Amino acid sequence: MPRGPRRPPPAVLVAVLVACSCVRQTGGRVCGDVRDDEGGPAAGALVTADGARTSSDRFGRFCLDGVSSGSDVRVEADGTCGGSGRAEAGRWLRIVVPRQLVVDSRYQVGFGAEVELRASLRCPLPGPVTWRWDQLEGPPATDPVAAGPAFRFRTARLAARTTRPDVLALGPPQAGRYLVRVTALGGARVARAEAEVTAASVASGLLSVPVDTFAYVDSGAGRPPGSWRVAKRPEGSRAEVEAVPTMDGSEGVVRARFDRVGLYELADDRGGTRLLFEAGPWDTVPQDCDRPECHPREELLWKTTRHARALDDRLEGPAPEPFGPRCLPCHVVGWDPGAAAEGFDDVAAETRTFVTDDWPGGATALPRDLKRLANVWCIACHGSGRLPEHGKRPMVVRAGVCAQCHDAPPRYPRVDEWRDSKMSRPVTDPALLAQPCAGCHTAQGAVNRLRGRLARPVDADLAEPVTCAVCHVAHTQDEKLLRQRGTAAVVSGVLFEAGKAAVCLGCHQADERTGDEGTQARLLPEAPQTEVLFGTGAYGAAGRPSRVSPDLCVDCHMARCADCHADAERHRGGHTFRAMPPDDAAPADCDGDGRTARIAEEVEACLALAQARVARALAALPGCAGAVLRRSGGSLVPRDAAGAPLPDCEAEWRKPGRDELYRAAHDVSLIERDGSKGAHNPAFAIRVLRAVLDSPGL
Repeated sequence: MPRGPRRPPPAVLVAVLVACSCVRQTGGRVCGDVRDDEGGPAAGALVTADGARTSSDRFGRFCLDGVSSGSDVRVEADGTCGGSGRAEAGRWLRIVVPRQLVVDSRYQVGFGAEVELRASLRCPLPGPVTWRWDQLEGPPATDPVAAGPAFRFRTARLAARTTRPDVLALGPPQAGRYLVRVTALGGARVARAEAEVTAASVASGLLSVPVDTFAYVDSGAGRPPGSWRVAKRPEGSRAEVEAVPTMDGSEGVVRARFDRVGLYELADDRGGTRLLFEAGPWDTVPQDCDRPECHPREELLWKTTRHARALDDRLEGPAPEPFGPRCLPCHVVGWDPGAAAEGFDDVAAETRTFVTDDWPGGATALPRDLKRLANVWCIACHGSGRLPEHGKRPMVVRAGVCAQCHDAPPRYPRVDEWRDSKMSRPVTDPALLAQPCAGCHTAQGAVNRLRGRLARPVDADLAEPVTCAVCHVAHTQDEKLLRQRGTAAVVSGVLFEAGKAAVCLGCHQADERTGDEGTQARLLPEAPQTEVLFGTGAYGAAGRPSRVSPDLCVDCHMARCADCHADAERHRGGHTFRAMPPDDAAPADCDGDGRTARIAEEVEACLALAQARVARALAALPGCAGAVLRRSGGSLVPRDAAGAPLPDCEAEWRKPGRDELYRAAHDVSLIERDGSKGAHNPAFAIRVLRAVLDSPGL
């Protein structure tokens, strides 16, 4: 969509300021505002003229009475060189006060790059000047050297890597953001300034990217480095690839700056990978494009979410905490001072709009062009360029999309916690990419399944693990953006209230029924957490639900523990999904040693005995010496120690006369593959294992 000319923005801003001031200079009154040299309001400045004095308000505005036309109006403001202006009858007076100490920020400097920051005083301090530099945020600067008004350091090398040839996602911690403060002391006066340095812009890991930013491409950690080149670029572009130093010291990562709007293709001539990027500005598709028919349901549901009010709520409601430029990247679209990509920061500068939580007039007073980039809407997740070719669109389920904002520990640790969970592990087993396993083990398959579609096989080059998008969706009426909540069902058809855990239980149940058909097929209980929790799914014993709570899994696995009784050094709860193991004693002595230990210890000991009992019975079958039971598809079958088939043993294993052995092996697998070491249902786990140990037919 072509962009039309913008309205003259400064007039909009002045109109807002005048409307808020309510008065002008009349009959000895002079009114105006104080701004710093970047155009931001200078609050709390001392304003004097003709013996009258006042202080500017939070918007930098002031009014003085008893001031003659032509008088000097002087301003003193902390951290500035002060300023003055001449009062004129009936005119709004703007006084600009240059900042006393300045230091320029640096953006997209690269990883492992040398950076020099140099501060300068615009007006002198009294006496000799002493300089001090402090790093306030970011990874530890490498080789820092402070020399008077100069500060040099080297950014950290790139730590983020992929396991296959792919574009890199860079959340705030991975992008390398440094915040540095310089302090100048002279006599009794102190001046301070801050500078921001970024190694790279935050990136979602999609192929739709903002223009004027670097894209980082990885050949895959542990793989031979690729021979990357820019195979396609728009006319006039100078984009070229350059090597990127990595934390592990290996080659394989390159970057290219997409300096023009259009298509870019990065090709690896050695590995054969080709990645087609679409680079575009953030304001190409305005939020008010008047095309609601395109995605009406998604838009209607999105409007109910907090994303739709991410900025508006901060400007309209009471401010629970200070809100300013460092908060804006996650409350608007396209904030990146290091790129001229027509994002919120670019349009704010063009319109000379300085948004804070006390912006006069609230969200409705924002200039129209800026309002189009306010809040967190479609392109914040889908990218600033056009959508890529159809086969690459499922990449939007990548965790990097959410990590742009929700990966800023310790305040926003969700993605960081997820990386510490089993859910984040790359999918490398081809069996898990095929039907039906892809419906639980890949993000693309799981999203299709939860949307009522077939969980088709997933391309290994695109497959994502169980990412944020499996449980959450950006356009929903659910407060927590959950895809499912409330009533769930087990394979047997029993309905129950699962609350927030409804989204968990589609995968965390055995997906097979016990009975004659299951016995004949020698089915394996794949992920039987729901069955164990409710005391079902075993051949040899029945139980009853245990530890049932309103949100089931969520109440234990996502509860953060401030003072854990075990493994206190290991992060638990939240999006790690690791629950604290119960410290209770087991309800009975399962392993027969005459004492009752803690649940996990008792169940593990008993499980080992039951496994050994089944192994001995299997080894006694003809042709089964040394055989072990393994998963093959959805079945439990004997294999040798290397995993190779044992045809004679398998034929014996599948005979109807071996049904009792299979059922015992199934029940042992039920407790083993539940993975909770009895925590989900201690009494049921012990009852099932005791039934195996007491079976006369083994």
